[in-house]
Amino acid sequence: MIKLQGKRNSAIVFTDKLDKSTKTQISSLLREEAYSDSKIRIMPDTHSGKHVAVGTTMTVSKRIAPALVGVDIGCGMEVVFLAERELDLEKLDGMIHSHVPAGAKIHATPLDAFDLDSLICKANVDRERALRSLGTLGGGNHFIEVDRTESGELVLVIHSGSRQLGSDVASYYQEQAYRYQCKKQRKRTKQSYYDAKDTGLYYFSKSEKGAVKVKREEAILEGRLFDDYLHDLTVVTAFADLNRRTIAELICKQMGLTVTDRFSCVHNYIDTEHMILRKGAISARLGERVIIPLNMRDGAVLGTGKGNPDWNFSAPHGAGRACSRTEAKYAFTVEDYRRQMEGIFTTTANEGSIDECPMAYKSPGRILGFIDETVSDIEIIRPIYNFKAC
Repeated sequence: MIKLQGKRNSAIVFTDKLDKSTKTQISSLLREEAYSDSKIRIMPDTHSGKHVAVGTTMTVSKRIAPALVGVDIGCGMEVVFLAERELDLEKLDGMIHSHVPAGAKIHATPLDAFDLDSLICKANVDRERALRSLGTLGGGNHFIEVDRTESGELVLVIHSGSRQLGSDVASYYQEQAYRYQCKKQRKRTKQSYYDAKDTGLYYFSKSEKGAVKVKREEAILEGRLFDDYLHDLTVVTAFADLNRRTIAELICKQMGLTVTDRFSCVHNYIDTEHMILRKGAISARLGERVIIPLNMRDGAVLGTGKGNPDWNFSAPHGAGRACSRTEAKYAFTVEDYRRQMEGIFTTTANEGSIDECPMAYKSPGRILGFIDETVSDIEIIRPIYNFKAC
């Protein structure tokens, strides 16, 4: 465990190793006045992200920068337990390739309905594309996997998010936050100018008077905009959940599979009931079922949340990256990648997904050594099939 002290807050990081870039991002968060009262806990799979460290959890009150959640609002996992003990994996793979669009692809027509009119920012999203995206995987680290439990049960696991809809909503609110903060800054600068002019203590030049120093990605929502963002974030999180369920139902229908049980985990969102932000982290409240994917080779961890308040009732959402995507593309070969995947049916272990190869992720032991404080009943399920979006 590492404790970081910043200018306005502190954070506990549940790991014993922290690289420089990740530490810098966490330290930046601790300088923000808006989050001075937040309880910040960083999960053991943490690594640097686009604007904030992946693995960040924090309590939220009245203000937030949408960039902390990011563009893939509601990204998470759908876990489906099957009655079948064996599958025709070649048939499954062909079905997924032909029926589940991956990458930037979407369906020709919508597979399901969703009420986009409930979005406050509905005029700023691509409605047609959003509806045609239901039942699609996306790219990056998204995947479809079949794992086997210790007792021989098969588990269909789907990792996907809110697709372009999440990006549209996140971008809209980040722009609103930027405009709002720029307006506040102009008023503040103007007032300071007149205060200084009245007292004769300081002379502001015209350029200083008009200057606005607001970083777009750090711009914060508050007041009505904050409430609107939380509302729309909740809608998009529900959309992402439906997206994963649509994929699962499509696979089960096409393959004639019987579902015996299911649950889901979300890892890019704000829990509006308890006001906890999780960026690359999952809820692990007492008795809550959790899944923590490790990598394409090693499968995933099933467990039960302990409801540990010191962890913000949270757990890691994965093993965490050991290197960046760019580094992985230069560090590993397709031959190495395929050797690591021997014994697991996959047709997507290729150049297009090499940045997602098992070697690009931290050792499972790095995560398993820390999570016993927040997760119990740990079981590792092993992959027999993997489809990785390229």
